Amino acid sequence: MQSVEYVKSQIIWRAPEFKIENTSLGAAILEKLKHNDPKRIFEVLHDSDTKVTVRQVRHQTITAAQNLMNLGVKKNDRVVFFTLLNLKITPLTYACYTIGAPVCFFETYLEQEHVPAYLQMLDPSVIIYEERFKSMVTEGLKNLILTNLSHVLTLDGDQQSVEELLFGPVVDIESFKAPDIGDPRTLPAILGFTSATTGLPKVIMNSHAMVRHSAYNGWEADPESVVMVLSEIRWCCQQVAMIQPALLGVKRIYSSTPPLELTGEIVRKMIDKHQVTHYFDVPRFMRTVFEVVERSKENEPLTLSSLKFAWIGGESDGGVLEAYIAKIRPHCRFVKCYGMTEVGNAIATTEQIPTKQNINGGILKKGFVLKLMDKNENSLGPNQIGRVCIKAAAPFLGYLKNDMANMETFIEGGWLNTGDLGIVDSDNFLSIFTREKYTLKYADGTMLIPNSVENFVNNFEDVHSSALVGNSSADNPKQCCGTIFVVLRKGIPNSADFENSFRAYLRKELAKKQLEIIKYFKVLDDLPYTSCFKVDRMALKYMVNGGCKI
Repeated sequence: MQSVEYVKSQIIWRAPEFKIENTSLGAAILEKLKHNDPKRIFEVLHDSDTKVTVRQVRHQTITAAQNLMNLGVKKNDRVVFFTLLNLKITPLTYACYTIGAPVCFFETYLEQEHVPAYLQMLDPSVIIYEERFKSMVTEGLKNLILTNLSHVLTLDGDQQSVEELLFGPVVDIESFKAPDIGDPRTLPAILGFTSATTGLPKVIMNSHAMVRHSAYNGWEADPESVVMVLSEIRWCCQQVAMIQPALLGVKRIYSSTPPLELTGEIVRKMIDKHQVTHYFDVPRFMRTVFEVVERSKENEPLTLSSLKFAWIGGESDGGVLEAYIAKIRPHCRFVKCYGMTEVGNAIATTEQIPTKQNINGGILKKGFVLKLMDKNENSLGPNQIGRVCIKAAAPFLGYLKNDMANMETFIEGGWLNTGDLGIVDSDNFLSIFTREKYTLKYADGTMLIPNSVENFVNNFEDVHSSALVGNSSADNPKQCCGTIFVVLRKGIPNSADFENSFRAYLRKELAKKQLEIIKYFKVLDDLPYTSCFKVDRMALKYMVNGGCKI
């Protein structure tokens, strides 16, 4: 097990060091591809069952990199993609890394009215789009003056096509040399969108060094591993999965189908067809996959037999999935991952922790240092709940053109405030409770952490999922009022019998002090989710006050 040291004199926790090499992400990728088996299957697009080899990716990457430079694209010129996943994205992204052009996978779920402001902020030199997003691009560019924009290219259309301008012109592959783009710690590789749980997303800047750190610091894998991440391309987990086949030698499975259009049955078939060993998803969706398996009794001995690791991230699973997967597929290791877009991927995971219930976090990954702080920025020690602050081997470069967010995030001494509340126990295991802004406040100023209630609510036999949200009381603005939102298991009716039994359960489980805040429960067909499939607690806040009284 990886050792994490508690440095008592500094009141910090330190994971083993991660060595940052002085090489750009693109140069590192090309070096790996050059010495890899050219016939090895690199990645597979499930939709068309198209298999791409190492040789194909290497040749397309070098071709696109040279032709981008021929078009005048250079270091620090930004390339913005309005696309979903497809066969051209990997080599195009690698090409941008190679020449030092930061990549932005645009948040395609944004309302059109917000697109111009983000384009102004990003100030791209090149825009690459799929035809399905053409109007989003053209409308967004109206009335804008972008002095650096030189090319708007289509991936699948006829005019100014990527195929013609970037993959078409012949390049001498073997004589190509990646340009020196400087310090990999300070040059952005990715301009990514945050998950927007409290409003419009911010744009983060992740360096070449940070993205490499994320790829190597992910799951334990070997060249026989088959990795599948079913998320949008703009998510950091998908961006990391995109470079792991190059740096780690694994095979990647992906789909161009948006996650909203996938079903548990489709994903189950994908895992079985491609013999996936490592599957990463958000809790809400992974559960639907295992529920399909639970109902598929006749295929039970065979389905998901290849799966070695099931990883979740994004938010807590409420303590339900671990026992659920252990019952259905005991050979599959369930791993929780705590990370954030600002550091590219995982900060801590439960991968090396022996079975230990309800840890949403785990052991710090290599290259991280952690500190817990109270609201006055005083350091806290083991078994004390505090604000989680971190330092990474490759520091976060900040939010693009957002001084306010940078001031709120960076703390004196170079610490990054995650905004999460957590605790580190005597074994140096990190547990994350919730975002600090989601806590409910008692009249005396102390906090009620939603997860502590949601975990036992989810154990009620008729409940599928839940969320506890608080807001100011409609009757007394100074008094917090909480509502538990629940989604029932399939086939369970929302009846008077359920309401009475659930009310009795809550009155038994909730402490008297908790009942001062938690006044109601409401049954929903489903919880609202953000475009990144996190529970949209801001949307739930508008529904607080009223419902079934506890």
